[in-house]
Amino acid sequence: MMEKKHPEQGYRACLGLMRLARNHGRERMEAACERALAVGAYRYRSVASILRRG
Repeated sequence: MMEKKHPEQGYRACLGLMRLARNHGRERMEAACERALAVGAYRYRSVASILRRG
């Protein structure tokens, strides 16, 4: 959220991540987020891609 000019722009990404967690489950979401952080991928699209590819 710090990268955006307006914090409100980051809210949509947060809501999207919450939706991904609901659809894929908490354990898979945690693992995907850990992997994204490990490779420096801090965007919704990156986490969604990790979940999609398994």
